[in-house]
Amino acid sequence: MNPLPNLQSKNLPPLYLITEGASLSTQDLISILEKSVEGGLQMIQIRRKHLTSEELEGELEQLLFQRSGLLWILNRHVELVKKYKLDGVHLGESPQQVLEARKYLGEEFIIGYSAHEENEADLALQSGADYVSLSPIFSPISKFSPSQPWGIERLQAACKQVQGCIYALGGVNSTRVPELRGTGVHGLAVLGAIQSSENPKRITRELLELWESSG
Repeated sequence: MNPLPNLQSKNLPPLYLITEGASLSTQDLISILEKSVEGGLQMIQIRRKHLTSEELEGELEQLLFQRSGLLWILNRHVELVKKYKLDGVHLGESPQQVLEARKYLGEEFIIGYSAHEENEADLALQSGADYVSLSPIFSPISKFSPSQPWGIERLQAACKQVQGCIYALGGVNSTRVPELRGTGVHGLAVLGAIQSSENPKRITRELLELWESSG
């Protein structure tokens, strides 16, 4: 799988799945991914903070079962992005990391960034990030967050203020899609709604169909 050749003209999908949770086994994750791809998923962010670099490499070798048609974004490990020829990296500690990652990876790789404030999002995008996720928009489904949820009004204002590709993250589920569609975000970043579902294929398809019909 070759990295996409021109990030400026690349169309990122309206939905991506973030993997998380030490209780989630590699086999469970493979099953969720397979079903989500059947439902139309086009982009995945591998976030497995509990694993060592060695353990993460072992899991990646099992996960990369369907490389074509799916954008693979890895949390933090820029060296593994290059080693396994993934599509990009997702960062979040400081916008300065975006500059360093871009220098290391070059222009053809995707760089994402997790932001919690408008200025942080703006700086990350100006530093070369291709997209940012803003969170938490609502109370997260998958974990407790000490941060006050943004809500729809603040998100809508941020989309007018921050120029770039923005994904809404935190508490995103099917019932929230129509109101999120109207804020100006590029798309949805999802954890629990898909990962905790008994039917990831159906939920993925439902989220995408709702997004399309709400436009």
